[in-house]
Amino acid sequence: MKSKWDDLDYLRQHLERALEDIYRSYQPEFMRVLKREWPSLDQNTCLDIFQDAVILVWTNVKNGNLTHLSSTLSTYLCGIGKNLASGYMRKQGRVSYFDEMLDFLRSGESSAELDFLQREEMELIWKFIDQMDEPYHSVLTLTFKYELSSAEIAEIMNAASDVVVRVQRNRGVKQLKALLKTHLI
Repeated sequence: MKSKWDDLDYLRQHLERALEDIYRSYQPEFMRVLKREWPSLDQNTCLDIFQDAVILVWTNVKNGNLTHLSSTLSTYLCGIGKNLASGYMRKQGRVSYFDEMLDFLRSGESSAELDFLQREEMELIWKFIDQMDEPYHSVLTLTFKYELSSAEIAEIMNAASDVVVRVQRNRGVKQLKALLKTHLI
């Protein structure tokens, strides 16, 4: 649902008041999104990420770096938050995209079954990756098999930037999760 803050001109004119309103209005949904994507994040870390995302939005608007929204401000804020959370988790060494896949598959299994299941899970994941359309197949293969960074993949695939690769990787992971979920049901 659109809000008055989705109008960037209005947002710039009322930036200080907007900051308070955005913080109060968008925090609950933002926190739900982060907890859904990264259940292992604690509440305080989610709040820190939210605050950092709000500051980035505010700075981008104030400095004129944000000139056009192709979505709602809430969606833009959540996108920034997802990137920040993903970076946080990687820096902590707590998760990679592949680990998220394995955690998703393993939910509810006993530890005795995990060794056996890991081989089957990996085979299933690669089977689904191999069936994916481009660019998702290439991005996921370069990420997981060859452990290349977004910048390296962007160069190899002649993508406009590493941001494009990250978006493609996130979409590919979502497709992969959906395939895995339907396979497990």
